[in-house]
Amino acid sequence: GGVTSLACMPNTDPVIDQIALIEFIARRARETSLVKIYPIAAITRGLEGHELTEFGRLAEAGAHGFSDADRAVSDSKVMLRALTYSKPFGRLIMQHPEDHSLTAGGLMNAGALATRLGLSGMPAEGEVIMIERDLRLVEHSGALYHVAHLSTAAAIAFSGPLVYLLHTRLGLD
Repeated sequence: GGVTSLACMPNTDPVIDQIALIEFIARRARETSLVKIYPIAAITRGLEGHELTEFGRLAEAGAHGFSDADRAVSDSKVMLRALTYSKPFGRLIMQHPEDHSLTAGGLMNAGALATRLGLSGMPAEGEVIMIERDLRLVEHSGALYHVAHLSTAAAIAFSGPLVYLLHTRLGLD
């Protein structure tokens, strides 16, 4: 009934964006852990959102997926390349869906509570826009994709029907 497996996200110090770090995590997990540890490599070097890491070599070294953890890959061209490059290796791309141009400075989801507390709110559209963009890129690339950290009802309501249609179009049912 306990935890049997963990994914080690790349937002560590140092960032998990190099082959040696994937190999180190995998080796230490085999030697010392009572649970399975699945290392997740960064999508972009230093989690900076610009330059892709070496997907093939990281996958060979034991990366089970790719993510920039709690940072969104905002550049559409970079995300499309990441999805396209991950597909031949069968690795999942995990995205934190946040259009930072809409959510910057926000402390909580926008709404009545944020207004009453006098806090800057982040509109739900910040998640929805990023998810819509990514699902279109997934449809184009046919890659494996996971939306992480959903925090709004609007994003969930938007995502469900689209994910079903995408699965149907890609023949994943």
